[in-house]
Amino acid sequence: MSSNLNIAHLLKPLLVLLITGTLVFNVTGQDLLEGQKIWNGLSLSKSFSPRVTVDFDGVVSQEMKGLSTSFVQSRIAVGYKISKPFQVQVGYGIFMLPWNRNFEQFFYNQNIFGGRSFQDLSTRLVHKFKISPSFKVKQRLITQLFIPTVDKYKIRFNYRFKLYYRNKNLPMKMKPFSELGLYYYQGGVPIFYREGDSLEYGAPNGLHRTRLKLGVIFKPFEKIGALQVMLYYMLQKEFNLPFMGNPLNVQTSDIDAGDFNRITYPFNNYGVWGIHLLVKLPQKTPRTTINQHEFKKGNHM
Repeated sequence: MSSNLNIAHLLKPLLVLLITGTLVFNVTGQDLLEGQKIWNGLSLSKSFSPRVTVDFDGVVSQEMKGLSTSFVQSRIAVGYKISKPFQVQVGYGIFMLPWNRNFEQFFYNQNIFGGRSFQDLSTRLVHKFKISPSFKVKQRLITQLFIPTVDKYKIRFNYRFKLYYRNKNLPMKMKPFSELGLYYYQGGVPIFYREGDSLEYGAPNGLHRTRLKLGVIFKPFEKIGALQVMLYYMLQKEFNLPFMGNPLNVQTSDIDAGDFNRITYPFNNYGVWGIHLLVKLPQKTPRTTINQHEFKKGNHM
């Protein structure tokens, strides 16, 4: 009982940050500027049976320079364990970006916080297995449908490969890890591409993003076994692959604005210093009001 109270006390500051983060958008800034960022996150997980779980994730992103909020994101998902190594999840997410003048060309409207809201419906296939007693792998294949369209994609496919290292001799049950993610964009807002003397109209479909994450997960308090902390650094890079879809970072012309050397869909590259709290909420156990053994003996009066 006391450990549950301690968890609630520790989570209050981060919950306040996740809520108030929606109110401190830097409205004049751009979404996901290049440079270094700080991501503050929280994950809550609760099992309702050996096969069914419900997860909540929330992240607030801040620019390291000036600490302005670059986005707020949350997600809730229901998972079902098909077998020991496999789980499927269905989720709903929402994230908010600070208002950008580029949104006006897509006829987006500002939300009540002065930013722009996007929603996504997602499915996840999770696969876990052990390479050895010390190394464990977690793979995820994620499909997301965004409403409305995020300019570079309507649907995003994401594959993540995560490798954990376990050693009982490490303090606080530390688990160093590395994770590689690949992202495929599909169905974004079309633009004109110049092919020789002709113009082609299409979306920037293709494999365009990778993320590399290095970090460690540990339990800071021995008496609060349900709480873990993840510290990490992540590097994001966008790129083009030849002969695979349409490119990003394209030089186009905006005749109305008099800009004949405009870069459309520029690469979005940045680094992230992150801290994330991982909490497994306790599963309720059925309460027995009458001892079945005593009931059979006739002591139920």
